[in-house]
Amino acid sequence: MNKHLIIKNFGPIRHVDLDLLDYNVLIGPQATGKSTIAKMLYFFLSLKEDLWDYIRHPGNEANKADFERKIRLKFAGFFGTAKVDPQFHAQFRYAYGKEIELIHRDGYVSAVYSRAMDSEMDRIFQEANKAFVELAFSGEILSIINGVFGEGTVVYIPAGRSILSTLPDSLQQQILGKASMTEPDRQLLDTPLINFIDRISDLKRIFDKTLDEVIAEKQATAPVYFQPDKPRLDKAKEVIERVLKGRYCYDKTGEKIDVGDASVKLSFASSGQQEALWILMQLFYLILNQTKAFVIIEEPEAHLFPEAQKYITELTSLTANINGNQLLVTTHSPYILTTLNNHIYAEQAGRWQRDRVSKTVDPLIWVDAQQVNACYVDGGTTRSIMDDELRLIKAEEIDGASQIINEEFSNLSETDELQG
Repeated sequence: MNKHLIIKNFGPIRHVDLDLLDYNVLIGPQATGKSTIAKMLYFFLSLKEDLWDYIRHPGNEANKADFERKIRLKFAGFFGTAKVDPQFHAQFRYAYGKEIELIHRDGYVSAVYSRAMDSEMDRIFQEANKAFVELAFSGEILSIINGVFGEGTVVYIPAGRSILSTLPDSLQQQILGKASMTEPDRQLLDTPLINFIDRISDLKRIFDKTLDEVIAEKQATAPVYFQPDKPRLDKAKEVIERVLKGRYCYDKTGEKIDVGDASVKLSFASSGQQEALWILMQLFYLILNQTKAFVIIEEPEAHLFPEAQKYITELTSLTANINGNQLLVTTHSPYILTTLNNHIYAEQAGRWQRDRVSKTVDPLIWVDAQQVNACYVDGGTTRSIMDDELRLIKAEEIDGASQIINEEFSNLSETDELQG
C-alpha cells in the first residue's frame, strides 16, 4: 500500500489528500501550498530518524510521552511557533494501519497514533529500554523501526539552497552550532534548511576528487556483491557535467567549479550552478551508494536554462528508477513537465519498439506512468493533472501559462489590425 498524506486547515492548505507513488510532481502558482506539502511530507518521513536518534540517547527511560514532546518541538522548528488553526489536522500513513496524526489540542500540536502504530511504538520503546539497560544495543531495533516506518532514508532539497554557496564554512558551522531543537523560536533558520546545511557540510568533503576518481574508489573498496552501478553512475556524471559545465571540487581553498584550466569559487559561480549543484551531487551520491531514499526537491529548475532543466529531470528520473526510490518534485516549469512526459511516453513506446526508442531516450530514464502522480495545487487543495487515457501529464496544464500569453498577443494583434 502506498504512503499517504492528508493535510487540513494549515497555512494556504484547506484539504489535501495525496497518494504518494514513485514519482510525484506538484505544480501551481506561488504561495498556494506546494512547499507546505513538501515540508509536511519531510516532517513525517524524518520522524523515523528522530526516533532512532532518541532511543539511542534517551537520557532516561524512553517513552511515548517524552518523544511526543520532541515531535511538538520539531513541528515548531519546521513551521514556526505561530498559532495553529484549531481545525488543523495532518495524517501520514507509512503502511497499512500504521499512521501518525497531528491535531490541535489545548493550544499545542499533538501526535496521535493509530492502534497498530501505538502498539508498534510501545514495542520499540520496550526493546530500546531493555537494550539500553543491558548495554546490548543492536541493529535488531532498527529492523523493527524499518518494519514500521519503511526502509531507506529521506533527503530534502529545499528552495533557496544557493545560500550554501554564499556562506563560508565557518559561518555554516556557526549556524549549525546555534541551532536549538529545544528552543525553535531561537533558531537562525528553519529546521529543514538547517538539516540541509548539516548534510551538505559532510557530503562536500567527499568531492575532493573527480567523479571518475570517486567512482573508482568506490569500486575498489566495495564488496564484490555490492559494486556500484556503473551505467547509471556514468549517466549521472554525464548529466552533472552538462548542467554544471565544469567540475565541482572541494579542497583546502574551499568550493569551486573547475572549467578547463581555470577555477571559479562557488560563491562567484553562476546562480544556476549554485542552485543545481547540491541536487546533482546528492543524487549522484545516492546512486553511488545504492541508497534507498525518498527524495523531496523544491524547484529544481531555479535559474537554469531550459536545456539544463531537461538534463536535471533526466537525473531525477534516473534516481526514481532504482532501489525502490520515491520522489516528490515541486515546480513551476513546463520544461520539467514536458521532459517527464517524454520519459513516460518513451516507456510506453519502448514496450513495442525498444531499440528505436532507445536511440532517442536512454532506457535508464524511462518512467512507468503507473507510478507517476502529477497534481495541480491551488485554492487550498490539489487535483490530478494526469490524463487517465493517455497516462501522460495533460498538455493543457503544461501549456496553461503559454495559452494566456498567446491569447494576450492575439488580442493585441487584432487591435493592431483594426488600427491598420
